[in-house]
Amino acid sequence: MRELNKRASSVGIDILSVTDCFITHEHTDHVRGIKTFAKHTSSNIWASKETLSSNPGVKNTSDLTPNEPIFVGEVKVTPISTYHDAVNPLGFVVENESSKVLILTDTGKRPKDLDRYLDNLDMVVLEANHNVRMLENGPYPYPLKKRISSQLGHLCNEDSGEILADIVNRSKNPPACFLAHLSEENNKPQVALLDVANTLKSKGVLPGKDVQLEIASQHIPSKIVAF
Repeated sequence: MRELNKRASSVGIDILSVTDCFITHEHTDHVRGIKTFAKHTSSNIWASKETLSSNPGVKNTSDLTPNEPIFVGEVKVTPISTYHDAVNPLGFVVENESSKVLILTDTGKRPKDLDRYLDNLDMVVLEANHNVRMLENGPYPYPLKKRISSQLGHLCNEDSGEILADIVNRSKNPPACFLAHLSEENNKPQVALLDVANTLKSKGVLPGKDVQLEIASQHIPSKIVAF
């Protein structure tokens, strides 16, 4: 909680003002600290029923069902199913009258319902987990390599670029994209940017002109983006 407070404060956010928290799935790197956060704030915790069942004792919870939107004030949040080795993992489309954002991480392949939500996105937080060659030649044991590269694992850089190219081609204005969930062993920020950029260029999309690429670090907060 101390580190969360520190990071939120560094970008001008009062953590006690957060009214709603959305969880993608139950893996430790996504739910570590959620009980403490829920205990010390009045935030409503949203996740699939199965994810919440994997984290008993969390207060102020509400269930989510894929493709059934909920409203937080004037903001509509639509959960979408992803492909990951978790009980019922989700991505999210967050929108209001003026802007639309996709949050998509922890999926081994393109979600089956994704296409219905790709039109006119202003921003996307998109997994670019690994460089294929770095994963193949890296230090992980073979079963873990197989899991990561499977359809229930994580998106490689090129797969992220494929999805992003479709997003750009269906957007009225150049969207902002934060490449997220980068592996520290099997990827690097400059490698992810290069791989995604090369895939975009092969699809006729020009990074810097048609889309703004950023890296979302797990160590420092990303910049605030306003629409």
